[in-house]
Amino acid sequence: MNALYGFQGELTQKYGKSFTSIFDEVFCTLPLGCVLSEQIFIMHGGLFSDSEITIQRLNAMDRFKEPSDNGVFSEILWSDPCDSCGKFPNKRGVGIAFGPDITKNFLNKNGLKLVIRSHEVKDQVSIFHIIAILCHRSFHEYFLGLRNSARQQFDHSFQCTKLL
Repeated sequence: MNALYGFQGELTQKYGKSFTSIFDEVFCTLPLGCVLSEQIFIMHGGLFSDSEITIQRLNAMDRFKEPSDNGVFSEILWSDPCDSCGKFPNKRGVGIAFGPDITKNFLNKNGLKLVIRSHEVKDQVSIFHIIAILCHRSFHEYFLGLRNSARQQFDHSFQCTKLL
């Protein structure tokens, strides 16, 4: 995956070929997501085709391997929110497109209030599903040589108070 999206080339150029295997190993040990303050689920991609996924089930997954091409592991990395209710094939060809009903079900099932994801590159911060899912951009030089990021500030009721 690192080779496909240019990250491996950037590492090799800056630090040499032997350094890339260290990053591959580190990426295989990073968490797929985290729960902040028992109310916010933070991840890279999106939600799941299986509506019975819980945080406990995610915690039980074998994380120490390369991502698969389909299933929960792939979906948490590549799925995207959409405006229509339901689950649909994703335009990326991997993961799913999921609607506000899927977000609401996941939040209710897991006792959460907000999902934050950072997968899509956007011109500005995007808030989908009536603030239940927040998307922001974050990418480095390996994506078209650009450097951008977005940050949000929330109050105690999880309402976005400031875009930084």
